[in-house]
Amino acid sequence: MAIPTRKPEIRDRDARAARDAVVRLRDALREPDPGATTIRVKDKAIEMPPAAMDLLRRALDRSLPSSRPLTTQEAADLLHISRPHLIQLLEQGDIPYTVVGRRHRRIAHADLMAYKARRDANRLQALDELTAMAEEDGAYIQALEEARLMRS
Repeated sequence: MAIPTRKPEIRDRDARAARDAVVRLRDALREPDPGATTIRVKDKAIEMPPAAMDLLRRALDRSLPSSRPLTTQEAADLLHISRPHLIQLLEQGDIPYTVVGRRHRRIAHADLMAYKARRDANRLQALDELTAMAEEDGAYIQALEEARLMRS
C-alpha cells in the first residue's frame, strides 16, 4: 500500500501572504528581548525563552529564499550533495545557472528548488514502483514480518 505523498497546492496569493507573514514575524523577532517572550496562537499564550526565540529566528531566516543568486557551495549545501556533483548537474543542463566574471557560477533559488522538486518526485515514483514490485513478489510483507520480529 503506497502512502500518499502529494503536498497540498498553494495558490500564488496564499504563498505571497504566507511569505509576507513570515517576513513580518522574522523582523519582529530581530528586536532584542532579554527575557522570555509570549506568543499567542489561537488564543493560547506560549512562553518562549530567549534560546527558543533565537532558534525560531534562525529557522525563519533559513526558510526565506534570498533574492540574490546562490553560490555553487550554497546550492550544494541546500541539496545535501557535494559541490563537484552540483557542478556536474549544472554542466549537464539539469539546473540553469549564470556565470559571473570568468568562471563563477550562480544559481537562482527558484531554479534550484524546481530541480529539487523534480528530483524528489522522481525518487518517490521510483520508491512507489519498487514497493509495488515487492508487494507483487510478497517480499514487502516478508520484510515487514522480519522487521517486526527484529523489534521484539
